[in-house]
Amino acid sequence: MLTGKRIFAVLTAGVCAALMLIAPVSASTVQEETGGKSAVLEAKTYPTVYNGVDLSLIYDYNFYMKKYSHLRKRYGNDPAGALKYFGQHGIRAGHQAKKSYNTKTYRWLRNKTHPYAAADKILDKCNWDIRKAFKYASEINYYNGSDLGAYNSPWNKTSNWYFTYGQKNGRGNCYVKSATFVILAREIGFKATQIGGSVPYRSGGNGPHSWAEVVMGGKNWVFDPSFYSARGIGYKFSYGTKGTYKYMNKHKMKLS
Repeated sequence: MLTGKRIFAVLTAGVCAALMLIAPVSASTVQEETGGKSAVLEAKTYPTVYNGVDLSLIYDYNFYMKKYSHLRKRYGNDPAGALKYFGQHGIRAGHQAKKSYNTKTYRWLRNKTHPYAAADKILDKCNWDIRKAFKYASEINYYNGSDLGAYNSPWNKTSNWYFTYGQKNGRGNCYVKSATFVILAREIGFKATQIGGSVPYRSGGNGPHSWAEVVMGGKNWVFDPSFYSARGIGYKFSYGTKGTYKYMNKHKMKLS
């Protein structure tokens, strides 16, 4: 015969067993939609650090994928790719990647993440027009000091380095002008590359020089901001065009 205590113990054990069968999903799981079907998965921690900057205050992978269906089709199973896209493009386009965020924080992280925020400000003034961007680069005050390494393998530096130098100092040589134009052209959406090489000097011999190559209409064109500022020629021409430099020892310079 069962005593009161034993009856209580048996009932308690039965209730606990029942609860284990019907217990809801714990907080350590998350429900995601995949292909229109609901599936319960273990909670995942998605990456939020892009280029060394933690974007967790403005970025949530699940929210981002849910809000932008075209991105979900592309990055639904690629959290790293989604973060990279947001860091490179989404944040600049003003994508909302988190349900709630601080606008000032968003802008601060945007500028910190996007290395060419200065280029975007220039392009805003140029109406994002490639010709106006070229003119801006050609009008940078000319300076060819030793700190630019003009006569000591200047192509060892990157386009980013020369662009940053020009923005910081408000002046520069042909490498700064070309780098500036390349950065602006790339921001607009063109495939642009800074070229290092040499050209003949009027006084005789050859000297280091830099210009740009930009693909337009499937063709590679030459752009030389320094030659334009000196001669009024230099916007979009082909190698060998009459009245332009004889470009020699050409090689592509690194962007960063």
